Amino acid sequence: MKEHNIVYNYGFLADWMMANPSIKRNEILQSMEMCDYNTLRNWVDGVTMLPLTQLMKFCNRFNVPITAFFLDEKADDTSIIAPITPGSMIEPAGGWPDSSRKAGIKVCDPRSNIHMITNMPDYIKMEKHSGIREQKSDIISSIPEKERMRYLDIIEKLNDRLMALSEENIKLNKIINKMKTETEGNAYGYGMVAESNSHV
Repeated sequence: MKEHNIVYNYGFLADWMMANPSIKRNEILQSMEMCDYNTLRNWVDGVTMLPLTQLMKFCNRFNVPITAFFLDEKADDTSIIAPITPGSMIEPAGGWPDSSRKAGIKVCDPRSNIHMITNMPDYIKMEKHSGIREQKSDIISSIPEKERMRYLDIIEKLNDRLMALSEENIKLNKIINKMKTETEGNAYGYGMVAESNSHV
């Protein structure tokens, strides 16, 4: 199972608004059933996180995958969550609040150095290692059995031909190398033929 080190993407909402300039702030607020522009500004500026309910309302209204609001330090090419880049905003604007304060929820870096492998319920879809491999298997399964067998037979014959050509190539290379060695020997007077000619 793959490890994760997921963080909130404090810069996503601002990036999304830049990518969608035709969508106005009041539309975003209406999608979340809100009217407080100051709260929205804090989310856009990355001062605070969107609460989960508002985040889901926004994602559902504007067809945004919820994973867009997160980044994964351990992301690779198969990950559905984007990797953290040098320009990523992974902490609130102004930095993390003082962790020693007693009031309210302590917002801090959620990443961990300890990663425990656990089992997921059956309904959780895990990331695929290769979409290409899955696509290939779909294509193969869509080909009728008789046609598939014919293709496999052609592939086998081509493999046999390739092996025969490889062996022939090796033999020809050996002959060429032998001829080259004999020719070089004659040119410098070291070959058997050159020696016998010099005594005549």
